[in-house]
Amino acid sequence: MGKRIQGISLSGHLKAAYHVDRKAFSSTGSFDPNLVKDSPFFIDPTLLDGCKEPEFLNSRQAVHTHFDKILNLIALSEKVGDRAWREAKKMLIFPEVASMGLGYSKSSTRGRGLGEKIADTLLETISLLVDSGIRDPNVFELLGLFEPGVGTDLISDMIGNILLPNFEKYSHRVFNTLKVQLVPHKGKLIFPHPMDERIPLLLVPRDILSDLPIAHDFSDIERVVFENEELRRRFNEILGKRWKELFNNAPKREIKKVLIEHPGILKELLETYHSKSGTKYDFTSDPKGLINWQIAAEDIISRFPLQLSFKILPHLTRKNVYKLVCELAEHFKQIIESNGLWRNFYADRGTFANPLHESYGQNLFFSTAYLYCQQKNIDISPETDAGTGPIDFKFSRGTREKVLVELKLSTNARLAHAYTKQVPIYQKSNRTTDSIIVVVIVSQKESYLEKLEEEMKRSPNGPKVIFIDALQKKSASTA
Repeated sequence: MGKRIQGISLSGHLKAAYHVDRKAFSSTGSFDPNLVKDSPFFIDPTLLDGCKEPEFLNSRQAVHTHFDKILNLIALSEKVGDRAWREAKKMLIFPEVASMGLGYSKSSTRGRGLGEKIADTLLETISLLVDSGIRDPNVFELLGLFEPGVGTDLISDMIGNILLPNFEKYSHRVFNTLKVQLVPHKGKLIFPHPMDERIPLLLVPRDILSDLPIAHDFSDIERVVFENEELRRRFNEILGKRWKELFNNAPKREIKKVLIEHPGILKELLETYHSKSGTKYDFTSDPKGLINWQIAAEDIISRFPLQLSFKILPHLTRKNVYKLVCELAEHFKQIIESNGLWRNFYADRGTFANPLHESYGQNLFFSTAYLYCQQKNIDISPETDAGTGPIDFKFSRGTREKVLVELKLSTNARLAHAYTKQVPIYQKSNRTTDSIIVVVIVSQKESYLEKLEEEMKRSPNGPKVIFIDALQKKSASTA
């Protein structure tokens, strides 16, 4: 096996952690998984038909066959809990899928899995749909539109579990191509996940990944299915002209009620869905900045080493942990403002008019901070939750010395709320008085910043705030 790292690599990625050649890995067509936290991509079932990898030929049909069997069993079932119902439930329950590194989680890379409670709820919904004449296996792919508690990541995990043998064969072939040594595990040869050797790391073809699968939610429903003029007309007949308002704003349970009461609408939705195909994410241009922050982080760490103003001792005090995190944040500020990395915060590098999502800055900060802290034996946890909601980062050494960090863009309407309410609540739940809010300025509009500054004047003893100017800078030749 390639060289094993202690802890987590600076980028947290497979090819970096095991020194796999970047071009060789890219040529396999496989997604390079983050070993630390999930990446916001999902297996889009509508992309399976176009996948050219031999292990995934006819894979969409395999998914539909699985769902067809569940529909047939529910159709045979005479009451909840009878034999047919139990068999259908057994086919719907699955454990956490072996790590693919996909989904929403920011602090792990394991799938959610589908337990008995969710399975029971889904079967009750499917039973109502079957009774109303719905027997299309694609309805499972649309569950995220109207079933409470079911989201894109769960649908993706369902597909991953159904096609688990396909992903195992694909991963085995790719690892062999890269000459990565596999190890025996429960009768199979696997590549153990570096963060948990009890589970295998599975690779996923980039061609079946989307950042927003076609059946994501009803806020995007007009683009996805309402291009069908006849379908729009039918909605207007049944619901009046408020259909768009209903489907954009209503709770899922209300949408579910409408579809069950009017199965004809769902059938037409399914017909339109049949004609659609998803759009795989463009990993080359990375228009939403979902992966390029990793390359930027590697560049930052190699070019701008962190020089601390004090010596790290074996037993750091709370004051020194706080001082280290402050210097780390100030170092990040200096790099962004003075070395041209402010450009990285924008999707359009020509006009610099559209800042990337706030998560880009959080990912960039986390990645650059991680190696620095690892060198100093400081633990950093992304988006931890102590019971009152998730905090972006928590730096700690031991159980008592903790510093919380929130990173926000200046376009975030809740900047002042973070200062007055959010972070102080997190401090209390994490039993610390030390916190920092990093504000990255990406817009000339100052209303949210003004509100924050007003609160800082009103309550000067609140969290420390560090402002980073990421506005477009004039070049030296024109300044």
